[in-house]
Amino acid sequence: KVPLMPVLENDVLVGIVTRNAIEKALKEEPDDTQISKIMSRPVFVAMSDDINDASEKMIKRRLPRLPVVNNKIEMLCVGVVSSTDIVAVKDLPKKTAQK
Repeated sequence: KVPLMPVLENDVLVGIVTRNAIEKALKEEPDDTQISKIMSRPVFVAMSDDINDASEKMIKRRLPRLPVVNNKIEMLCVGVVSSTDIVAVKDLPKKTAQK
């Protein structure tokens, strides 16, 4: 179950599509829906952003994952970060202190 997928054109992030958007489109027009019709503006973080930026965007947009781009100019998609990834990183200092 993937709640969000980046939409790429030549490796450049051009949008995102959510599972809900896909499910809705399949109910309305199961055979003839183009991704470009159901995708939304890209919500993303850059590699140089910190985890607090990512957390804020996830909370504000209610997204459990965000595409990661190399920078905000080229917008080359290099990965995806999840809320689970962020929680794991934020818990590292606690786990290290417990040892």
